[in-house]
Amino acid sequence: MDEIASSSKFQYNMTVTVNKRVNDISQVVQTNSDAVEQSVFTSKALSNQAAILNELINRFRIK
Repeated sequence: MDEIASSSKFQYNMTVTVNKRVNDISQVVQTNSDAVEQSVFTSKALSNQAAILNELINRFRIK
């Protein structure tokens, strides 16, 4: 009987540990997702600014 109780406790503890690790991974994935979204936003903003700068430079070219 003690062996069953000990095994059950061990299994419970391992389940808790696995659950914590899965939650940790989920947080990392969410953080990475947020970083990707910010990178996309920044990339689009820089691209737009580069296009505007290119248009301004073209106005000053000697033809």
